Amino acid sequence: MSAASRLPSPQEIARVLGGHIRRSGDIAFPGPGRKPADRSCTLRIEVGAPDGFVVADARQKLPALQLKDHVRARIGLEAFRPKHRNGNGSTVRGAPDHEVRDLSTKGSRNGGGVGSTASPKESGGRICLHHLNDIRLSTTRRDLVRGLIPRVGLTVVYGPPKSGKSFFAFDIAASVALGRECHGRRVEQGPAIYCYLEGQSAASARIEALRRRYMQAGHADAPFYLMPAAIDLVTEHQDLIEAIRSELGATRPRVIVIDTLNRSFQGSESSDQDMSSYIKALDAIRDALECAVIVVHHCGHEAATRPRGHSSLIGAADAVIGVKKDSAGQFIAKLEMMKDGSEGAVIAGRLETVDVGHDDDGYVITSCVVVPIEAPAQKVSNKSPKLCRSDATALKALRRAIDEKGEPPPASDHIPHNAKVIPRDVWREYAFKSGISGSDEDRAKRKAFSSAFERLIAGGRVGYEEPFAWIV
Repeated sequence: MSAASRLPSPQEIARVLGGHIRRSGDIAFPGPGRKPADRSCTLRIEVGAPDGFVVADARQKLPALQLKDHVRARIGLEAFRPKHRNGNGSTVRGAPDHEVRDLSTKGSRNGGGVGSTASPKESGGRICLHHLNDIRLSTTRRDLVRGLIPRVGLTVVYGPPKSGKSFFAFDIAASVALGRECHGRRVEQGPAIYCYLEGQSAASARIEALRRRYMQAGHADAPFYLMPAAIDLVTEHQDLIEAIRSELGATRPRVIVIDTLNRSFQGSESSDQDMSSYIKALDAIRDALECAVIVVHHCGHEAATRPRGHSSLIGAADAVIGVKKDSAGQFIAKLEMMKDGSEGAVIAGRLETVDVGHDDDGYVITSCVVVPIEAPAQKVSNKSPKLCRSDATALKALRRAIDEKGEPPPASDHIPHNAKVIPRDVWREYAFKSGISGSDEDRAKRKAFSSAFERLIAGGRVGYEEPFAWIV
């Protein structure tokens, strides 16, 4: 039996704590010693948590263990207390006696179960080991938008300029805040933060279009928040976290959208070091607020089928969605990669113009909202597209370079262990010698190689992790 199943009902917990249940399902309540009207503490039922619940103090003054003991006492559970001392003499908190006995009777390979050594609760550290027999399936909701956006994780939405990618990401955030389906897919309703960093002057018009089109029927107080200021995410991500906490209190956002990567990034998008620092900032936001983070990004200059810049961004993403416009001016969004789910989902929409007001000269101000449409049928072809001359020359040069100078790959999560790799500059030298350009000018040869490099990676024929390339 899980710890969560032994808890009273959420309604009963809210009653004994003197709080109330929010629309998100979290229970807001006053902390010990605080006024009855205070709602700075929250409790959330979590099936996989040792106690069956997790707590948080928006003021960050009450230690989590103290707040948990307060809750356990109020709902009639035994308080956690020190059970033993570790090797250096410091006290380690453990579970009540009956919980320790429950753990110690579980079977294991050595006959003693988890209780025969130190249980995860008793390890006293952040890192602990869980035996196979003690791991149970978590039934917590996986997706923020069903089959499209992970509930907690990084999603990259990319596409060329004017493809509709920004409106698409804005529509996702609005759907979450309003609790309405997103292109026919269920969403988890909750606060949405939209960091609109590109073209801030249009932000108010886009919000007004959303208000007029979707917020007429009881959605006036939808938890949608706009952050229109420019930001360097690497150095200011903690400021963003604190601003969100200050506004929402103990309530966690469901989604944060960064639009765009370029406007929140200082450095070179192609640099592994700069992109690594940016990814760490995104991870810090995701971990601190336990929510979905969506980054809107541009595609490569030569190839519109991959995000621009260093490939480590794709490696860090939990989902990647490519957006493009079709011949009718409608946008098509395809789920190109999802680490813990099915790929290939395609959704489509059109932008509907909405009159949102008049300027000082009397001219109409307009913006757009997304209207879902039926996605086009996907064409299936077993034929690989024919390569142009420069691409074929570059690919042939890469094969020759690998045959002559290829080496095993370094330790990496992205390079296949059985692949042979070659540095990009070595590949480029072979391509130059193979006549990749009809011109003898160094500038022309470099441009031809750079274009072929982008297209071969985008087409899935070549893999690349700076500085190594390999045949896919």
